[in-house]
Amino acid sequence: MSLSDDNKLTKKKQNRGNSSLPSPITISFTAGDLERRKIKKAPKLLTRLTISSPDTRDDLEELLAAARAHYDIVAVAPGNDAALVQCCRASSSPDLISFDGRAELGALALHHLPTALQKGAYVELQYDPCVGSSSARARQACLRLHQSVSSAVNGRQVVVGSGAADAGRLRSPADIVHLCSLMGLSDAAAHAALTHTCADLLHACARRRRELIPQPTSDHAAVTAALVPYPVKKKKRKVFDHDLASIFLTNFSSSVKKSKT
Repeated sequence: MSLSDDNKLTKKKQNRGNSSLPSPITISFTAGDLERRKIKKAPKLLTRLTISSPDTRDDLEELLAAARAHYDIVAVAPGNDAALVQCCRASSSPDLISFDGRAELGALALHHLPTALQKGAYVELQYDPCVGSSSARARQACLRLHQSVSSAVNGRQVVVGSGAADAGRLRSPADIVHLCSLMGLSDAAAHAALTHTCADLLHACARRRRELIPQPTSDHAAVTAALVPYPVKKKKRKVFDHDLASIFLTNFSSSVKKSKT
């Protein structure tokens, strides 16, 4: 087999993996829509893809790489212990590991979550199965799983989503904070899961897609880009305040012997 045949096979595999992914939904706003809603500038809508993984998949990393080229947020919903361990041990972890509370996961598998967090992944807890299920046993199982997940990650890098298919099941932020306390999150972690942790997740997703860093042109630039995750604006040092403080802290008194006249 020639080299050109190998390239054709790899392209076929890439096209086959890309064809299995659905295309992102695009929504356009007209000038009338913006004026009716009193919006000056059209908002930027982010796209998300959740890969359902009921069991281990051989093409998980290929799916993640293909999905990142088209979606802003890529999530994986593991269905059992093996799928969760594979998701956490993957060389390129997903942006989000989503738990809907319906899967039965053991404590040993949940202990691998800190490994995924070190790679930049975040954890999503969905509250709809906790309030929308008609079975009391299902609601209790969902809360127990969310408590185990919160304990495994120590409340860090956790966001809360609805997972609701109906808008009538959405809850207010105050109700969600109360639900977070039942999920094992502290008050500070619950407020963070609805505010700045979400912003941190979007920033991490954008950094993974190298939107904040220009593409390196050499090996030295690649090392520099790896060391500096995003451009940081340098703050000017206030020289006057610093020097004034040093003057006030300086002891001008010195022991001088008076000469006798």
